[in-house]
Amino acid sequence: MRSVSQTTFGLDHQAPQPTVTTASRLTASADVALLRSSLRRWTYALLASGAIGAFAGVTGLAMNALFVLGFAENRGPMGLLGVWLLVAAFPMLWLTSHCLDRVDSIDKAIRLERCRRTGLTNISPGNN
Repeated sequence: MRSVSQTTFGLDHQAPQPTVTTASRLTASADVALLRSSLRRWTYALLASGAIGAFAGVTGLAMNALFVLGFAENRGPMGLLGVWLLVAAFPMLWLTSHCLDRVDSIDKAIRLERCRRTGLTNISPGNN
């Protein structure tokens, strides 16, 4: 017995089969080019935010260690700079983790598109 989803008003319903044309290949090629461009931008953002966050964190810790150990006086703008560098490090490291997630998801999308172009058909985005 056929289910309702298999028949439509008594007629057999089959999903249309995708056809590969030159236009669809060009579209897939353009999509991969856009993904690669996006991957490059997110990678640059990852490197920049990671470097800035690490520099701010290490510098802030070093400055505050100098204040705590008594090698420098915690007065004026230098005292505030050490604290603000530590405060700025956390959002930068959060941005770094966000960029890393985006780079990973774009890399998976590029691999998925490459597999689809080579003929693998039983691929779903959740299985990567």
